[in-house]
Amino acid sequence: MNHFHKNVKLLFFIATVSLMVSACGEKENEPQTTPTPAAESAFDSNGATKSVFSISDTKSVHFSKGNLQYNAASSKWRFAENQYDYVGDGNINASSSYDGWVDLFLWGTSGWNNYQPWDTELNPYHVGGSSTNDLTGEYANADWGVFNAISNGGNTARKWRTLTAEEWAYLLGNNTKRNGKWATAVVNDHFGLIVLPDSFTMPDSITLTAGAARNTYTGEPSNRYTLAQWKKLELAGAVFMPAAGRRVVDGTELRVNFAGSEGVYWSTTHAPDDYYGNSACSVDFTKSYLNVEGTAYRYHGVSVRLVKD
Repeated sequence: MNHFHKNVKLLFFIATVSLMVSACGEKENEPQTTPTPAAESAFDSNGATKSVFSISDTKSVHFSKGNLQYNAASSKWRFAENQYDYVGDGNINASSSYDGWVDLFLWGTSGWNNYQPWDTELNPYHVGGSSTNDLTGEYANADWGVFNAISNGGNTARKWRTLTAEEWAYLLGNNTKRNGKWATAVVNDHFGLIVLPDSFTMPDSITLTAGAARNTYTGEPSNRYTLAQWKKLELAGAVFMPAAGRRVVDGTELRVNFAGSEGVYWSTTHAPDDYYGNSACSVDFTKSYLNVEGTAYRYHGVSVRLVKD
């Protein structure tokens, strides 16, 4: 009997060890989970597009991830979170203490030389005392991106800048590098201008008609994209400039005109044919045209889109 019990105990011990080994083996062979990879982004850590855009035969830039915005209460600059974002009527609240974001600026109001981003009505700003000076060279600090650190754009001054009129004209012109690489469009229900990089592959199942393409019957752009479709275009390198309108003074009242139907973007270049120096060069567009040699009154608030060399 003793031998019998010893054999039973031995068999029981062997079976138990076998089960433990088997259980451990099964656990080790279970599928291993891997961390979910970070979502692919069209922008680098400084908020610059990974895609490249030629602005001359020899120079190219990366665009910022969104239009420039400013909060006076916190003295903070940032890029809009989405390329299609704009403030609209909130710009009429601009003041030195306003705790909200504005994104329409008078020409050269970087904060340098006491020309502030919240200014809403000034005599035309003649940087350096002359209407023929530009926001470049000796007066580059009047450029928003040169003088200021952008909180979600690397947070260091002199990292960004505004395009010159000549560079805008090349970017959106009919040259061998850039011909046909822009289009008016509606993105996520926001009207604006799409600009394609030098190297671009159209995502599957998406089409784009270059130029100021309109539906003949409605006057609306034929290029229309859902948010999901836009994300594919953005990831492929496309830039979108929303039609944020312009802020003007009507008597004593501030107004934002044409938000959603007209886009106006500053350059750093004075308007050469403006005798009184009231204007500076800009790019402007509507649902029916693009003017790469436009001008805007320096005392109108319009959009700023920065680039990084």
